[in-house]
Amino acid sequence: MKKIKVLYIGGSGRSGSTLLERLINELNGFFGVGEVCFFVERGLENNELCSCGKRFKECEFWNQVSTRVFDNIRLNLTEILNARRGCERIRYIPQLLFPALRTKPFKKNLSIYTTFLRNLYKTISDVSQSNIIIDSSKLPLYAFVLNTISEIELYVVHLIRDSRAVAFSWQKKKRRYEIPDNEVFMPIYPIRYSAKEWNKINMMFALTKNIFHRYILVKYEDFTKDPYSTLKNICYRLGVYKEDNLLFLKKDNVAFTKEFHSLSGNPIRFQNNEIKIALDNNWQREMSLYQKYLVSFITYPTKTYLDFLYNRQGLKWK
Repeated sequence: MKKIKVLYIGGSGRSGSTLLERLINELNGFFGVGEVCFFVERGLENNELCSCGKRFKECEFWNQVSTRVFDNIRLNLTEILNARRGCERIRYIPQLLFPALRTKPFKKNLSIYTTFLRNLYKTISDVSQSNIIIDSSKLPLYAFVLNTISEIELYVVHLIRDSRAVAFSWQKKKRRYEIPDNEVFMPIYPIRYSAKEWNKINMMFALTKNIFHRYILVKYEDFTKDPYSTLKNICYRLGVYKEDNLLFLKKDNVAFTKEFHSLSGNPIRFQNNEIKIALDNNWQREMSLYQKYLVSFITYPTKTYLDFLYNRQGLKWK
């Protein structure tokens, strides 16, 4: 069986993953599907909006995917969600990373969940007729699960953003436009919590980078300053680089983005016109000095280690 190539954007929330996904989606051979980790909950169960503007079950793409997936496997949603809870948690990290430690209950749950995911990604690849699927799920545990599937070749783009910017962003009130019937907003987190989550998520990726087929560390600040170089390097390392593949990027960093079928993510995924690629640095003006120092203090060790990796690696695949 031909390997399914998945470009997985990992990192903390509010780090610019949806913007990066939208731009990579413009490249020939790539197909962005948003946060696939929420396929069951936000797609099949809640029937939220796809980025094309249609409900999940009314979207031609996701309708085909859903039908084909469950034609090939005999699993119901309860079994899938229970299996996910039985293998995708912090306490199961040792078993995800080291097969020799896996217990019988864990093996059973992992087998059920990966059977579903294997069929899901294979179907997405077939329906989209793409060479590389872009998954912006971001979650490290979900990436660990995908990495156990031998049929999937996982390329991890670890996207990091200044911890102060992330903590500030999590305090802003943002509506979830994928739920049009009700005015539902994304959660708001305290500064300390956001900083600790930034530490946890980014260190989980950084410390396990060698388990993935490929790993690249990208800084949001550098990406927004020079998106051309970031995308060029990603294409080059994947062996799909062509100069004319990046013509959609203008000199003033405006991208003409096409429609795509993204499940969950930042509201920017609903924009189908021009997108100005610019650094969002409102936190520098609006965040209090106390909050800046607090987040910097909490995240200093992690930031230092990530800077070390980035300076040593730059935009090079390991």
